[in-house]
Amino acid sequence: MKTKKIERNRNEINTFIEKVLAKRIIKRAANIGKNEFLDRFSEREFYNLFRFTKRQIIKLTKLLNIPENITQPNYKYKVSPIEALSIFLCRFSVPKRLFDIKKSGIGLSESRICRIALFTAQYIVDNFGNLLIIGKNSIPSTFYDDLQTNCELVGMPIDNVVAYIDCSHIVCCKPTKIKDDICYTGYKDARTLKIQVVLSCSGLVLDLHGPIAGSINDATQFSMSAVEKRFSKTFYSSKGEELFCYGDGAYSFANHMVTPFPKFLELNNNDQQDLVLINKVMSKHRVAIENFFNFYKTTFAYFDSKKKVKPILTYIGTIIRATIFMMNLKTILQGSQVSKKFKCKMPTLEEYISWNNVNSIE
Repeated sequence: MKTKKIERNRNEINTFIEKVLAKRIIKRAANIGKNEFLDRFSEREFYNLFRFTKRQIIKLTKLLNIPENITQPNYKYKVSPIEALSIFLCRFSVPKRLFDIKKSGIGLSESRICRIALFTAQYIVDNFGNLLIIGKNSIPSTFYDDLQTNCELVGMPIDNVVAYIDCSHIVCCKPTKIKDDICYTGYKDARTLKIQVVLSCSGLVLDLHGPIAGSINDATQFSMSAVEKRFSKTFYSSKGEELFCYGDGAYSFANHMVTPFPKFLELNNNDQQDLVLINKVMSKHRVAIENFFNFYKTTFAYFDSKKKVKPILTYIGTIIRATIFMMNLKTILQGSQVSKKFKCKMPTLEEYISWNNVNSIE
């Protein structure tokens, strides 16, 4: 009797397991071609959390070729590339706690969210970081030609100016392990990190240097970045014309660099008035780079909270480079205030990524 009961129980368990497995197979077959992660959010919620639409995220994951297996020392996670890129964007788009990000619909533990976000940032910098260094990216001369013609149509008073250069401060916490308070700057009356950006008139960042200590001035960072040497190798039109980058009064005249004319020059009144007018018009156009910094800090509001920006405890340099690269992709897909102002033709995503595949100039 006992053996018969045991056999019945076994048969019942086996049939139950078969039914459960059959239901799972049917569910998986029904979900082929769908993504469960994307289905958790509406279009509006998804854009507010991740700064891109669902279609754009799918396109970006295919283009960036993000791996499925996220490996780190002593850890191995398996998430979809869409989920990995979305977690990275959500982590740095809003200065939220990891617990709040977990509750927003991602559904992973805090430690896993943090590691996936950092892995994705490092992957982007390792594979596409050269696109943010002039000389290591291979920008075609036709792109510069288009910038040149559009700047002339807008009414740029100085010929061949196709980009702007400026620095921006990111407020940070006080570094505890550094004795000298090198991050403090009296200009902002706070501890900051500085980045230097070369922004084209199309709204794309061509070169990024930093972050460095906020106490260093703009001219010193310009010499530290060695961008002048890299300009001399690649910053030319298809006709061989020298192109220029416009900076504010903190910079000095250099190769491929133009700054405002000095106010006090021994010139005629008419010439002096012309120089004042040129400075006024160029300063109006130079506001484009200030608009970019504002757009960057509102898109990735993580850098707008000083409690989040910890120079030693977090990989700030990697995160800044990865997020600015994503800003370039966002500008290509959605446009920006700068690109609309100068009406420049944007490259496609495939064309922009292809600038990374040519041998870099040392």
